[in-house]
Amino acid sequence: MIVYTLEDLKKVYDKESHGRIGMWAFHAKLHDGHRQCAKIARQKSDYNICIHWQNFGEGMKLLVGDSVDPDNPIDNKVIEEALTYSDVVMIFKDNYHPYMEYYDYIKKVLDKDFPEELLIKKGIRNSVNLYGSLVYSVAVRILIHEIYQIKVHYHPTCGRERWKMAGYPEWCLRKFGLVYDLLEPAKDEYGNVISGMKNRLPEHIKKRINKQLILPHFKTREELEKNISDIEGLKIAYFFREQGWIQVQFYFEESPTKFWWVEGIKSEEKE
Repeated sequence: MIVYTLEDLKKVYDKESHGRIGMWAFHAKLHDGHRQCAKIARQKSDYNICIHWQNFGEGMKLLVGDSVDPDNPIDNKVIEEALTYSDVVMIFKDNYHPYMEYYDYIKKVLDKDFPEELLIKKGIRNSVNLYGSLVYSVAVRILIHEIYQIKVHYHPTCGRERWKMAGYPEWCLRKFGLVYDLLEPAKDEYGNVISGMKNRLPEHIKKRINKQLILPHFKTREELEKNISDIEGLKIAYFFREQGWIQVQFYFEESPTKFWWVEGIKSEEKE
C-alpha cells in the first residue's frame, strides 16, 4: 500500500500494524545501501514501514534556510521495489511539509536536546548538509512518533553520517523507545561506501576512486591523506574518529561544492 499523508499512514498503521514495528527510509535514488537496510528491517520486524523523503531537499530549505540535496521525480519502479520490503510506503512529496506547522515546538526541542555548543563541538552546526539533516530528522521523528503516535521499534540505517554523532540515536531511544541501529554501510568492490552522493560524480571523476579510501585502523587525518595521495585531486573536508566510527567528507578539487560525498566505516577500536 502507498500513502501520501501521515493521516493516511496512521489509519493504515492503526488497522494493520502488529508485533515489532520496523522502519527504513530513503531519499533520491534507491541503491544497495538502502536495500541492505530495508532487508534488515524486514527480517527484524513483524510490520515494516518505508518512508520515501522525495521532497527532502525542499524540506531542509524550509527548516534551515538552505539545502544541498536535489529532489528527484518519483520513480514508480523504485516505489514498486520498496513495496517488496514493506507493508506500507509513505511518500513525502510536492508541497507536503507538515512539520512546518509545528516548527516552534520543534525548535524548542532542538535547542534543549541538541544545543548550539554541542553541534559546534561536533563539527555539525556550520555545515548545511549536516545541520539540515539533523533538524529534518528531529522534525519528522516528532511528527511520526509524538504528534501522530505511530510507534516504531527498530530503524536500521548507515552510520557514516556525521550528524548522527550528536546523540541522535540515544535521543530516539530515550524519547520514543526507538532503536536507531547504526550499521556498517554497504560497500562497493573496493570496500568504499555505496552512496547516492558518490553515484552523482561524473564517470571520469569517479573512475579515479580505485582503492579502499579509509582503513579501520586509521587514527589520524594524516594517515588518510597519505593513503589517498595517489588519487588525483582528491581532498578531505573533514575527518572524525569517534564512538567506534571513522567519518570523512571527501571532495575533488575541480568542484568542491559539487563533487563531494561522505564515507564512513567502523573503526577497529571504540573511542
